[in-house]
Amino acid sequence: MSVFMDYSYARPTVEQIRAADATAVIRYLSGGTSAKDLTAAEARTLLDADLGILLVWETTAGRAGAGATAGEEDRSRAEGQANLLGYPAGIPIFMAVDYDAHPAMVAPYFQGAHRVAGHPTGVYGGVRIIDSLVGQSDVSYGWQTTSWSGGVVSSNAHLLQDQRYPNWDLNRVLKPVPTWTKAPPPPPPGVRVPVEDNRFVAVLAGGKITTPYGAKLTNPATGRSYWMAGYHPGDDWNGPGNDHGAPVFAPVEGQVVAAKRNAWPIDAYGLQVVIQDALGERTACCHLNSLEIKTGTYVHAGEQVGTCGATGSGAHGDHCHVERRHAKFGYWQHERPLYDYPYPPDQIIHVQELVTGSRCASVYWVQRALNAVSLANGRELRLSGRFDKAMGDEVAKFQTQKCGDPGDRLLGPKQTEKLVEMAGLHVEVVA
Repeated sequence: MSVFMDYSYARPTVEQIRAADATAVIRYLSGGTSAKDLTAAEARTLLDADLGILLVWETTAGRAGAGATAGEEDRSRAEGQANLLGYPAGIPIFMAVDYDAHPAMVAPYFQGAHRVAGHPTGVYGGVRIIDSLVGQSDVSYGWQTTSWSGGVVSSNAHLLQDQRYPNWDLNRVLKPVPTWTKAPPPPPPGVRVPVEDNRFVAVLAGGKITTPYGAKLTNPATGRSYWMAGYHPGDDWNGPGNDHGAPVFAPVEGQVVAAKRNAWPIDAYGLQVVIQDALGERTACCHLNSLEIKTGTYVHAGEQVGTCGATGSGAHGDHCHVERRHAKFGYWQHERPLYDYPYPPDQIIHVQELVTGSRCASVYWVQRALNAVSLANGRELRLSGRFDKAMGDEVAKFQTQKCGDPGDRLLGPKQTEKLVEMAGLHVEVVA
């Protein structure tokens, strides 16, 4: 079991932290004027000892009840202080709710914080706070205290503060939380390292998922779930403004097998575009205001298929509902939606980027080429841009079956050029 130690004014030694079996510490930010704040020298000592670090912002216990403006001000100060310390992107900053607050009292504070947040956001608080805010209001991580929790542990909690000592507390790690750790040494010259170019398909430009797959919401008028399945069977997308008539983009690449009203014969879905991908799964964009594509068309991920609306009896306001199902099956075969890598405008393969773990345009084009060569016995690779195990297996088959080389899963320039030529793709290969 992993344990994190949190402390404020105390300064335990590295030996004391290790003696508690802690692998990381949680340290404070409060504007840089308090003796409890993490210093750059302390951070270097902890990192050099191979201990991870997380940061939590707290000035006064009840500050989280001060509203949206306070949240924006506090988060701006927290971001600035964290950046001066060298706190990496992608590591959360927790904001403390250090009293028995009702979630509605502190929600505006976190909404304000989100407007200026550069790092992911975590929340510290009792069970009601963790239950209500984590996964909502753009709070990604929950650090629960046993105080104000009545012995109940939230299923949303990532950390649980349950062991208290005079100078520090210990926290059980319930779910993975990224921490600030010492940077690894650079790879030896010529060694390939995975690349991540952070591209993804946004169904609505500048939009985000507002009700995710699996969400459980109850209609207060009936006491029952809003959805037949008992939970949300897809992802709802909303954009940054008025969504009515906004362009809707294909979340996957494949053949449009239906573009009409209620292609899945339930009136709840309204105007739909249903796309069958390389894996034979079907993804639908629902509640559309208009259709911009016809049945039988082949679409790339990120191409427009319609406009956003509120058609169908299941729509409550303009949004795009994305739902994924097994091909030719009905309502109960829905699965978590997947989103392909968007169709890259530049047809270039950088061979050094072709390594397990990469997600980039180079991998996307190799997936296209491998599918065209058809070594997968009729089951094509998903056009995800991600170099995963399934792709590595197909690369190894190509190397052994078509090139007569060892299947080491690292395509060389000549092998890549041969693959592109065999696939008939007009893609430039750069060594």
